Formats: sequence, C-alpha cells, structure tokens
Amino acid sequence: MGGRYTLQGVVASASGPGVALIAVEGQRALPYRVGSLVDGRWWVQSVGRRTVTLVPVSAGQALAPDETSAGGITLALPVQPSVSLGIQAAGS
Repeated sequence: MGGRYTLQGVVASASGPGVALIAVEGQRALPYRVGSLVDGRWWVQSVGRRTVTLVPVSAGQALAPDETSAGGITLALPVQPSVSLGIQAAGS
C-alpha cells in the first residue's frame, strides 16, 4: 500500500505536530497536517524528521490521530547520498 503514496517532504518541529508533503499515485504532492485525511483512506498520525505515519480509516469510523492501528504504514524520505566538497582541513 505504501507504493501508492510518496513522501516528498516534511516540516516537523518541537513546537507543533508537523506537516507532510505526500503525493498520491504520482500526482502533485499536497501538504497534510497531523490529523488530516489522505486519499479518503488514511489519517496522518504523526510526522517525524524524515517520516510520516498513516493509520487507516476503519469500517467507516475514523481513528483519532493518537490512536494506534495494526494496519498503519510509515513513509520515509529517501536517504540522500553524502556529498564531498573536496575541501581538506588545514594541516591535512
């Protein structure tokens, strides 16, 4: 199910719940806050520094954002390769 959704960015902070930029089926990414409904099927449960956790809407009843669900999915941003600038420290 995670292949249908692509995490393209996050805005997470210690002072708020955060926002995730999620693309559904290759469409333009949209911002979703914690507690928002994604694609009519998933709630945004949490946003981390590089991840977002989605929990399903269950049998027509939405789970509250702080409830847990066994069928949840976690999307992660791809790991960025390290970039070498070719700068050497003094005395090297």
